[in-house]
Amino acid sequence: MRGVSHSRLQYAVEQEGRTVVELLLRALGGQLSALMTDPFGNYLFQKLVELGSDEQRRVMVRDGVRGEV
Repeated sequence: MRGVSHSRLQYAVEQEGRTVVELLLRALGGQLSALMTDPFGNYLFQKLVELGSDEQRRVMVRDGVRGEV
């Protein structure tokens, strides 16, 4: 994720929706909890939750909790 600003990613999520949400979830892997706690990344995470499908939200919760354990 380095080299790409959170605001550009957030814009892509807003424009393309669930397709970009899926790509980001795959790219983030086990680092979702770091995104959630980042001062700017949390805004992107909120967009992922807002625009993701029910299944994508389940993945976010599962991976986010796993990253905290």
